[in-house]
Amino acid sequence: METRLVSVSSGVILLLAVTVPLKAQTAEEIIDRYIEAIGGRQAVASIETMKYVRTVLNTQDGTTIQQSRRTIYTKRPYFYRTEDADTRRIYISDGMSAWSGRAVADSDSIIWREASFVLRSPDLDLDRLFGAFIDFARKGYRAEYAGMSEREGAQLHIVTVTWKEGHHWDFYFDSSTGLCYGFNPNPNGPEGFTRVDHYRRIGDVLVPHRNISIDTLPDADTRQHERIYSSIEFNLALDESFFLPAKR
Repeated sequence: METRLVSVSSGVILLLAVTVPLKAQTAEEIIDRYIEAIGGRQAVASIETMKYVRTVLNTQDGTTIQQSRRTIYTKRPYFYRTEDADTRRIYISDGMSAWSGRAVADSDSIIWREASFVLRSPDLDLDRLFGAFIDFARKGYRAEYAGMSEREGAQLHIVTVTWKEGHHWDFYFDSSTGLCYGFNPNPNGPEGFTRVDHYRRIGDVLVPHRNISIDTLPDADTRQHERIYSSIEFNLALDESFFLPAKR
């Protein structure tokens, strides 16, 4: 919406609200603006490792039905480690292979077995909002502009990212701030929109500290899935052996 001064013959100055269509943009322009909004390409690319605590809350009609907490470590390009606070189980991956570990009670030992699932998420994960958008084309990802949407009064640009494994997500970027407003990891299926919010600065970079999705169940109840990120740290000294099945 743009306000313009218009002079009429009576000499009266009128303020007219003129709706100006948002300029069509390319996926690359939207991604570049997002990177600048969270701190700039140099600041984001300088993050080599990350550690954070992820608390997951599942509630149904306001009542918590499940809660879990994990500490997650990541290292470029694909190293990933999670430690479950409740079960003491550990998952590690180097992007090519993965292992599941169980800490032995009253011991520093860990019993490892090969995992059936290998996590090949983009650099530094955290809902794929960091390294995934730095030099994405060189990494084998494809980004395409998919039009606009409006949610809760926000005008959003949609960018579809196709990962080199073949699956794709829709990302929604706020046309006013440039920040990511949310994403849908299943754009061809039922509604699966996840809202991203609570941006706070860690060092030189703005980091979302929460995402949340709400599902309507067949009996009209609602189920809310909330991920809260805390204790976020960048550039810890993490050796690659930390992500391999050996004694810690």
